[in-house]
Amino acid sequence: MPIKPLFQRFLPISALVFLIGCTPMADPTPSPTSRSCQAAQYQSLLWKPQSVLNNVTLPNGTRVISPDQAVTMDLRMDRMNISIGKLDRVERVFCG
Repeated sequence: MPIKPLFQRFLPISALVFLIGCTPMADPTPSPTSRSCQAAQYQSLLWKPQSVLNNVTLPNGTRVISPDQAVTMDLRMDRMNISIGKLDRVERVFCG
């Protein structure tokens, strides 16, 4: 009984390892539908003065970000952010 060369024994294993390495990875960020922050419902606030936020009930955990304010860069798709511009108007409403 002849002994197979080393490369013939490990060829199927190396091909399998190669194929496993080529499979796409899952997206680590949650999908917008799984844990949405409901920012789409608040897009009507865009370009209005910051004072309108006093009369609006915002979701828990909403961040109102003033111009030049330092904020953490952690990504949380369940948190709504409202960015206020230098003209004291709502410039952006987004999840993150």
